[in-house]
This record gives sequence, C-alpha cells and structure tokens, in this order.
Amino acid sequence: MYINNEKNLLEYYAKYLPEFIETSLISGFWQQASGGKLHYRYVVNPDATCWVVIMPGRAESAVKYAEVIDELYQNGCSVFAFDHIGQGQSSRLSTNIWHGHIDTFNTYVDDAAAIITEVCQPLQAQYQQQDLSLRLLAHSMGGAIATMLLAKRPSLFERAVLCAPMYGVVSPLPQWLGKLIVKIGTQVHRIRKVPAGYFLGQGDYQNVSFADNKLTSSAIRYEWFKQYFENNPDVQLGGITYQWLAAAIIAMDSMQALASTIKVPVLILKAGEDRIVDNQSIDDVYAHFNNAKLLPIPGAEHEIMFEQDKYRTPGMAAIIEFLV
Repeated sequence: MYINNEKNLLEYYAKYLPEFIETSLISGFWQQASGGKLHYRYVVNPDATCWVVIMPGRAESAVKYAEVIDELYQNGCSVFAFDHIGQGQSSRLSTNIWHGHIDTFNTYVDDAAAIITEVCQPLQAQYQQQDLSLRLLAHSMGGAIATMLLAKRPSLFERAVLCAPMYGVVSPLPQWLGKLIVKIGTQVHRIRKVPAGYFLGQGDYQNVSFADNKLTSSAIRYEWFKQYFENNPDVQLGGITYQWLAAAIIAMDSMQALASTIKVPVLILKAGEDRIVDNQSIDDVYAHFNNAKLLPIPGAEHEIMFEQDKYRTPGMAAIIEFLV
C-alpha cells in the first residue's frame, strides 16, 4: 500500500506534486443548465480496479486533494474530483466572490449527481472503464452532501468513505440560540432584499497562520495548501453567509433520517480533536446507518487527510483498504 510520509514531503511538494497537477491531473469545466460552471479534475489509471469520486469540504478545491488523489492513483484507482458550486474554481453564487453561500444543500446534491452522470461516467466509457464501480470519498461538508446523495441515488456508488462528516458543527452558542440568530438574520436580509450576507463574525478570505488554524496539526501539509490558495486567488473563499448556515442547519437536521435509508457499506472517520464538526452528532447519525463502520482517529484535528503522519497514516490506510 502506497502512502506518503512527511519525511519526503518537502521534495515531493517541490518537485513531483506540481508536475502531477500540471500534467496528469486533467482539468475541465461542466456547464450547468443555469449558466454556472463546475470545475473538475481527474486522473485515469490504465490498470484501475475502481473509480473514486472525491467531494471536498467547505472552502476547499479539488487540487487541494492532489496528494490524496496521487495516493489513490498509485493504489490502483482512477479518480474524479470537483469543486462545489460557489467555491474553488467553480462559479460563485454571490456578488461578493468570497461569500461562502448557498440557498439549499439540494443544489449541491443535484450538482453532484449531474456532474457524475454527465461527466464522470462518460469519462469511464471514454477510457473503457465503464464496468468499474464508482466509490465515494467525501470530507466534512462534502460528507453531509454525500449522505444526501447516497440516500437520493442509492445505486450510484458501491461504497463510501465519509471523513469527519458535517453532521453538526461546534458552536459557542446553544443550538436553539444559534438557530434563532440565523432565522432573524435571514429574515432581515429578505426584508432588505439582500440575497447574501456574512454571518456574525465572518468575513472575507484571510491567510490564517498555522498557529491559529483549527484544521490540522501538520505544519508542512497546512503550509502547502495555504500557499496554493495564496498563489491561486480564484480558489480563495471567505466565511459563511446567514443563508448558507440556514441551509446547512436544514441539511444537518435531516442526516439521521437519511442515514437510516442508506444500504451501501459506509466507513466514517472521526477526528478525536475536531474543533469544526461536532463528534457527538457523528455518533448520533452513525447509529442510524444500516451498514457502517466508525473509525475514530484519536488526537487528530478536523482534516484527517492533511494531518501529521501519526494520525493520517492509519486514516489513509483505512480509506484505501476500504475503497480499493
């Protein structure tokens, strides 16, 4: 099993990965009927045993997963990843391009179903790999979207990995108070005919230092993807809007019911020191799955796939073993 390690990462990031992104990770755009565009990346392994679809988390882009994509490729997978609408290199949904904005998570779900059936599956046929099964790897917000998609399209994927899925978020406010603030804020925006506005404390993109980040304890992996964001301003994203949070609450409140309808095998990874998503919510939703395994990674921060080796390696090993 091929898994990167931090000892070689400086050279890997300096030499191999940029070339892999430039020459092997093919880029394209899918045109929505509404006029928007979704950006995607893919790599085809001529000896693949499966296709893995990657659904990133909020504020992420497909290229951020280049190291993960390479590892899956080296372990016998063809890989397809895309940027959700409103982030990455996909079209934005607000006049402020840094708004993390959506009106309903159903948009994410419908986009995912469409780009997979209209782009990914035709690519499988183009490379004569149409008989290979689709398998899903989703992180955080992508995990919530993936849960909705697995329930809506039960035969689309053979199996799925949900890494720190966003079934609830860590908040300093009591849940009832947070929901009340969101409801008041969205109503005020509606009355004022403002389609999108930052939630309390949110703002435009900021280059957060490693010391202040809540995503990972791996300095080298954090600095790589933050440098990518700095070098590529078009993928930068700011904080969430009232509307995004209202949509997220509706989606998260539906997770237990949706999980109970999902029959395909699911592996859920839970970061022991997560400060972004609520681990109790993960436990609560996990209890409703029919065929799921929960793998805690003690000590890991939210982004397990971008963590230090001592957390990342067992996580990636479990992901690869389950998917491949």
